[in-house]
Amino acid sequence: MKIATIAHNLRVAGGRVVGLNIVSAMPSIAPEHELLFVVPADAGYPELDHLPNVSMLCCPVDGWYSRWRWENRVLDRAIKSFKPDWIWALGNIPVCNPPCRQSLLLHNPHRLYRRLSRQGAGFGQRMIKWLSDRQLDRRALFVDRLYCQTETMRRKSHEVLRFSLERIGLCPNSFSTFIHETDRWPESLESLRGRFILFVLTKYYIHKNLERIVEMFEESRKELEDVVCILPISPDQGPGAARLIGKIARWNLQDQIRCVGGVPQEALGEYFAAADVMFLPTLLESFSGTYLEAMTLGTPIVTSDRDFAREICGNAAEYIDPLSTRSMVDGILRLKNSRARRVELVEAGRKRIKTYLRTWPDILRNVLDQEGISHT
Repeated sequence: MKIATIAHNLRVAGGRVVGLNIVSAMPSIAPEHELLFVVPADAGYPELDHLPNVSMLCCPVDGWYSRWRWENRVLDRAIKSFKPDWIWALGNIPVCNPPCRQSLLLHNPHRLYRRLSRQGAGFGQRMIKWLSDRQLDRRALFVDRLYCQTETMRRKSHEVLRFSLERIGLCPNSFSTFIHETDRWPESLESLRGRFILFVLTKYYIHKNLERIVEMFEESRKELEDVVCILPISPDQGPGAARLIGKIARWNLQDQIRCVGGVPQEALGEYFAAADVMFLPTLLESFSGTYLEAMTLGTPIVTSDRDFAREICGNAAEYIDPLSTRSMVDGILRLKNSRARRVELVEAGRKRIKTYLRTWPDILRNVLDQEGISHT
């Protein structure tokens, strides 16, 4: 068979992790097939075109409009030339008018939680979201089978896109096995020993709800005076991140909210070691590997009382209303004031993580089985 795997818009964050792992695993799982990988340039994807059955096409542009033009000018011609038997679109948007059957991996919750995703967005961002939603609605007509990472996303896809449940398969996520438990702290956090530390593992995105964390500390300075929050954000993550860092400075919250910039993957274990709680008051997720990393490393979780979090965390998290700073404070204080509750959550997480111990090759084999495609 000829298989085209489309991942050119999976350039950052969790989407990049998904694309990178699937592209890396596919050649060894499907060596008898001819493979075309469409990936973003300069995003760390492996160069595999030295393999006899692999061709690579790199997308040199980023941004919604630039990618759209590149797809129409370059990608469409490349697919017609390759003549695939199956297209697997990994990046939330399917190919228009494909020459064969096509499956779509949908792991962007913004395409399904549409009203919620627009909250707090500026006019330009709302327009891009609207255009992306319309693009998906139109191109969904060219999708034979849809894949989601969780049952929550599967049900939501059925509701919003009107796909029958029989046409929606599961392609679950894995998580970062390179993170190892350690007792060592990052040197930059040594001065915080003795304080109650919240670790918010995310880059800046509006839906991560980081502004409300700052509001929480401003409104509850006294209650949270010995609590400190570690945010891995920096001004180079965009104007929203820069504005948030400026607000922290204007409100004199630098002692309670430490912006440490991007945390290297090899240092994540040290940050989890320093954290008393992994705090994630996010508004939208498809599947957050951060939950699984916290469970693996024995860090209690405080997160949003939302369907996506409940499915992944179950009884291994303390839940809060992410729209209420009062609820957020209460959830943090419940764990701060109860070591027994923290131990209970850690033990529940250790048990729950066993249900997620799967490798990317196994995940990929499961998808190929659902498609009726042979593999090793």
